[in-house]
Amino acid sequence: LFEVSDPSESRGEELTARELLDAGSQRIAFDLAEQPEVRFTMQRVLGQVYSSLGAHQKARTILEEALAGQLEVLGENSLEVATTRLWRGRVLQNAGDNDGEAEPILRDALAMQERLCEGRHPEKADTKRQLAGLLRDTNRFEESKVIYLDLIASRTAMLGEEHHEVASTWNSYSQLLLRMNDVDGAIEANAKTIDIIERIYGGPHPSLGA
Repeated sequence: LFEVSDPSESRGEELTARELLDAGSQRIAFDLAEQPEVRFTMQRVLGQVYSSLGAHQKARTILEEALAGQLEVLGENSLEVATTRLWRGRVLQNAGDNDGEAEPILRDALAMQERLCEGRHPEKADTKRQLAGLLRDTNRFEESKVIYLDLIASRTAMLGEEHHEVASTWNSYSQLLLRMNDVDGAIEANAKTIDIIERIYGGPHPSLGA
């Protein structure tokens, strides 16, 4: 299902994927009615896939339902709730976030993760990257820079320097510096990105994202 749901597939396959997702959403609600924690996690996954298809409103609706259910069952002291908040903020951001709703949701998710996870943690890194990108895209460059530098340090400590996620974060940081008109800094950060990618893959890699 998720392979067919790739938006790079043909239009006919995308429609088929959407139909399968719609059917899957109904089945989850029915088949997992007695397993609410599993149901809400699966709804989050469906929301992620709907978003990848560009169906942001459907994704938003499912994620809001999943979050409300998780809060009722798990309360505020749950990383599952924080992860669903992250994805809700991400979907809003992907959809354009004209009302500015994504930022407080992402900050709430990060605050929960900071409270529940000691030290460096992959969940916190994901949320920080999303927040840093949002701040960059709304021209709050200095705050974004602080988060990116912290993220580079934490991901390098967790994963080692020769890792795709570390390279991708350096790439995002280079784009921020370019937006700040720090051309020399952007060139240096981009060179760091290329160096890591070449050490990992032996050359450029097309999956490197912002």
